[in-house]
This record gives sequence, structure tokens and C-alpha cells, in this order.
Amino acid sequence: MGSYINPGNAAFEMSRLSDIYIDKSMLIAKVNKAYRTEQRFICVSRPRRFGKSMAANMLSAYYSRGCDSEDLFAGLEIEQDASYRKHLNQHNVIRIDVQQFLFQESHLDVFIGEIQNAVMQELAEVSDHWSAEYLENPYGLPGALEQIYAHTGKGFIFIIDEWDCVFRLAKNHKDIQKEYLSLPHISVLRKQRFKNSAKNGDAVAQVMAAFPIASKFSNLSILNAPLYYQQTERMY
Repeated sequence: MGSYINPGNAAFEMSRLSDIYIDKSMLIAKVNKAYRTEQRFICVSRPRRFGKSMAANMLSAYYSRGCDSEDLFAGLEIEQDASYRKHLNQHNVIRIDVQQFLFQESHLDVFIGEIQNAVMQELAEVSDHWSAEYLENPYGLPGALEQIYAHTGKGFIFIIDEWDCVFRLAKNHKDIQKEYLSLPHISVLRKQRFKNSAKNGDAVAQVMAAFPIASKFSNLSILNAPLYYQQTERMY
């Protein structure tokens, strides 16, 4: 288990052991339903303090290989869902909190590269699951993930928290916003090279943001057929 690759269940365990815990586990059923479909890109929109990060931790605990989360989900509503055991701790997960890399404006020029470096470093550290040569790719993270999928048949479930923080810090920098939307390290699944190999893989993109993803620039198609769940809808 790592910080970004298959991060395990410790963060969700903290929520489950808290005095106040609200069962939002049926979000998992929604994501399972989108698995290997054109609707696998999901954006969850909620105001701040509505539990988006907790939900991201729950999804990481549920999908991540390398941990056993059965006890944490015991008694929750999702346990009765037909898809529950099929996906429990069966997938490789990449979980990114963008705000960890971008918490002040001075990071705008470097945070994309830092995200890629952090994920690539962890991929190298767990290279016993795939050959290290797959990571020696001129296309960086998307190329490495494509090679891993091509040789192992295993994709990744992406869980991205605080996807929108760049728009708060760079609200007056349209050029930075446009560059951010076009880069593969955050919207990695929209890059055609990786999308092609991901179509038959594990790929699900779960984006936890304070507002829905939108095509802010008409010449950029950010995600293909995403599902938007706004704050007025009951998703889970």
C-alpha cells in the first residue's frame, strides 16, 4: 500500500470508528454500475463539509488491493448490494488529493509535474506487480499506465479529490486553467492514448469536486459522457 497507489483503508477506518458516522456506502453501488461502461467518469458535486473526502476514502478502502476491508463495511447498506463482493479489494487504485500538491498560488507552475512524479515513484516502488521497464516511457504517467495495462490486463480506478482547487487559486489565470484541463496528470483518462487501452480495463474515474466538471473552453472535451451528481440530487 502507498500514499497514492492502493492507499488502503486506514482513512476510512477512522471515519467508521468515529462517534458520528453517516452511511453513504450506496455510492459504491453507483460506481460499480458504471464499471466498464461509457458512464464510468463520475463527478460528485457537494458543498464543502458534505463528506466528499470521506466518500473518496471509502471508495479507496473498498476498491484497493492490498488490504482487507470486509469488517469496515459489515452492517452498511452496500453489504446487501449484489455487486458488493465482486469488487471488494479487487482493483488497483490511484487516489490523488490535488490540494496536497496545490495549497498556495506559488505551486501553480510545478504541481502537475509533482503529481506525476509522486505517482510514478510509487509505481516504481511496487514494480514487483509489473515490470519496471513499463515506467521508462517518454509519455510519462499516461504512457506508463498504458504499458501496464497492455502487459497485465489490469487497469486502475482513479479517485481524484479537490479536482477544482486550481480554479480557486488560479481564478484570474485563464491560461493556467486551460493548461490544467489539457494535461494528462489530472484528466488522465481523457487522453486518447490511455482511453483506448482503458476501455476494456478497470478504469473508473471518480472525481470529488466542489462543483461539476464543465467544458470551460470550447475546444477541450474534458471527459467523455460523464455522470454529474449535483448538490440537489441524492446520489448516496
